[in-house]
Amino acid sequence: MAGTCNVLDYGAVGDGRANDAGAIQKALDACSAAGGGTVLLPAGRSFLAGSFRIGSFTELHVQRGAQLIASDREADYPHRVFKDGPEADKRIWIQAVDAEHIALTGGGVIDGRCMSFITERRPDGGFATHPWR
Repeated sequence: MAGTCNVLDYGAVGDGRANDAGAIQKALDACSAAGGGTVLLPAGRSFLAGSFRIGSFTELHVQRGAQLIASDREADYPHRVFKDGPEADKRIWIQAVDAEHIALTGGGVIDGRCMSFITERRPDGGFATHPWR
C-alpha cells in the first residue's frame, strides 16, 4: 500500500486557478499502482480540476479547509462517460471504472459548480446544460 500521496508532491498548485487534474491523476495513479492508499488534498488550498479517474483501493481525502473545484473549461474534461451510444459525448468529472473499494472522504468541500454549466431553465422546471456535458 502507498500510504498517503499528497497531491502537492505530484505538482498540484492548489491556487484555485491552475488545473490540478494532472497532478491529482499522478497521485491517484501512484497510489493505485502501489496497491492502494490515500490521496490527500491538504487544508488551506483550492484545487481546480477537470476530469480524473480513481483506481481500486484508493481514498480521495479532501481535508477540512481544502476545496476540490470543478473546472468550467471543456478542454479540462477529456474523459468520456461512454465510448459508444447516445451518451458518448458526455464528459465526467470524477470517474471510477471497474474500481472497487474507493472512497471520497474528509471535511473539505467538493464543489461541482453545477450552476456554471446551466445554460437555461426549461419550461418543465428542468435545466439545459452546455452541449458538451
